[in-house]
Amino acid sequence: WFGQLVREPAVSVVTLRPLQDHEIDRLMSFAIGDVIRLSVPVLHEVRERSDGNPLFAEELLRSAVDAHRTGEDRPRALPLSLHAIIRERLKGCSEEERGTLRRASLLGRRFRVALLAEIFGGEISSLRQILERMSGLQLIDVLDAEQGDYQFRHALTRDVVYGEMPAESVRSL
Repeated sequence: WFGQLVREPAVSVVTLRPLQDHEIDRLMSFAIGDVIRLSVPVLHEVRERSDGNPLFAEELLRSAVDAHRTGEDRPRALPLSLHAIIRERLKGCSEEERGTLRRASLLGRRFRVALLAEIFGGEISSLRQILERMSGLQLIDVLDAEQGDYQFRHALTRDVVYGEMPAESVRSL
């Protein structure tokens, strides 16, 4: 339905660049105003985790405010709204692709395909094909195609993928 929508003459597509740190800071300042005071580390965490995405920043900030109001220093988990958005994007992945993303999430936000293959097995060429598809779904970005360096598009995407694994599996891996 989205493809049909963007072909309509009255529809325009606007691509936004990620906000810079000072823009996220300003957004947060306007959002909370003088109503509540969050600590500098909490605001810094919101800025860092949002990766310049204003929707992510707003939802993370809302979660931080809610945590502050209940006496917690920091929000405990990813807000449900963001979790749902990211899980929706992951629906486009096959089980093999999700498995590759899970294993990559164990290596951190940034990872190298050769290390992924060395640790978990698999052919580098097959893994590159999977990662290219994941890049097309905007789940990961290619940092250096020649070296095989990738990163999760958003730190929050990595958090959701990593969080899908049972704690016992993570420990053993």
